[in-house]
Formats: sequence, structure tokens, C-alpha cells
Amino acid sequence: MLEAWWSGRRFADTVTERIDPTLQVTLNLALSHNLIALKGGQNQRVMLTELGSALAESLSTEPDLMTTEKSFLNQLGNLSDAQIARKLGNSISTR
Repeated sequence: MLEAWWSGRRFADTVTERIDPTLQVTLNLALSHNLIALKGGQNQRVMLTELGSALAESLSTEPDLMTTEKSFLNQLGNLSDAQIARKLGNSISTR
């Protein structure tokens, strides 16, 4: 569904919980293991902690780990709030 949104084949205001119903579980696990921290008003955003950045760097240097995920993310290119707003037609808030 994200690929369809990103390419403009589908409107991004579709219910987002259908993308990955386990996303909240994943975020909670990352938070409990100090891999991410909440930031912004009303905890709307997450950021990698130093430990999370070290893990991401470790994963990126191992070519045989998470190849499908790496390929998918590489297709999206560099991500920023402005890029996401442009690609998704400003239909999702990027606070």
C-alpha cells in the first residue's frame, strides 16, 4: 500500500493502520530497548537513540541481513518531512 501511495497510484488518506498492524508493537519494543526516543508535541515523532543508530549502522554494513527491507527502503530514496508531504500530496500530517 505504501508503494501505491508513494507512486501516486492511491490516495494516502486511506486508513494507515492497515499498512502494518504490528507497527505499534514494534515501536513499543524499540522504545523499551532504548533504540528510539519520542520527541515532538504529544509524542508524534520518534527518533533513533545513539544505541538505535549504532544498531542501524551495524545492520547496514551486513549485506546478507534484511535484504528485502533494505531494497524496499532504497526505492524510497532520501526521506524528509518535505519529501513525504510532496509524494503523499500533503494528505498526511508531517508534524
